[in-house]
Amino acid sequence: MELTDVDGNKRAKLQTEYLSYAEFSIDISDIDEKQQDTRIYFSDPYNIKIVFEGNRFSINDSFFQIYVDSQDFKEIKKAYELALVRKYLTLSTNNDLSIDDQVVLENMKKTFLVS
Repeated sequence: MELTDVDGNKRAKLQTEYLSYAEFSIDISDIDEKQQDTRIYFSDPYNIKIVFEGNRFSINDSFFQIYVDSQDFKEIKKAYELALVRKYLTLSTNNDLSIDDQVVLENMKKTFLVS
């Protein structure tokens, strides 16, 4: 796995076989999901935490109630973005939502715009 510093200049390789646990934070500002032909624009960059444990990367987003995991650091963000788009499309087209799903849909409407 390659990492860059805050300025994006220096690259370092992280040997994950020697790592038992780590947390990373990334910001998402826009999502262009070609599989679902959907684009999401966040009003402010949305920060998510990626956890590395047990040789797997995972994102557990309680705000949008999405959980994804992957063995590949490069794929975890893509998996999260696809899951978020699919969840939005499912919730926004369903008229019979549970209370929890209504809360998630309201969180989505407050946080981003979809085109």
